[in-house]
Amino acid sequence: MSIEQNIVLSIKQLTAEKIERFKHKKSIFVSSEFLSGFGNFEGCSLEEVIELMHIQNVEHLPNLYKVFLLEFGKNNGGIIEVDGYHQLKNVKRYLIHLLYSEGNIITLPDNVFVFFNNSGTCLDFFYTHDVNDDPPVYRYCEGNDNFIQIESKLSKWFTNHLQVRRSHNNNIF
Repeated sequence: MSIEQNIVLSIKQLTAEKIERFKHKKSIFVSSEFLSGFGNFEGCSLEEVIELMHIQNVEHLPNLYKVFLLEFGKNNGGIIEVDGYHQLKNVKRYLIHLLYSEGNIITLPDNVFVFFNNSGTCLDFFYTHDVNDDPPVYRYCEGNDNFIQIESKLSKWFTNHLQVRRSHNNNIF
């Protein structure tokens, strides 16, 4: 099974597990309306993926991330907290503005794709200057004066993110 297939399957399995936990939870807050948002997957079209590349000024996206966008780019079933199509249109511009407004000495290179915004304080991205289909992931956190590598591979970022979500779900439900 490819890395891409494994990540897609993991997201779908985690969503199914969460739905089952909700169904068995005895709570007035868990209604069929509440559950209806989970497990509904909607991907981006190829044209929308190309539009995002254009907006973020990159010529290449890792295959793993393209597959993620095509499968879950607009709705990932409510399980994984990753920016979707509409947020991705503005997140790189937001990071550039954040760096500028802080008077930071670092600037964001053109050849990065910003894909995750954690409440506006930390943003994750990967470089696209080579055709690496599993690039390292970097983070900028508000107030810092540098970018730090947080994962050696994008697939590892997804895997770890999914493990955290699974652990969080197991502890809550």
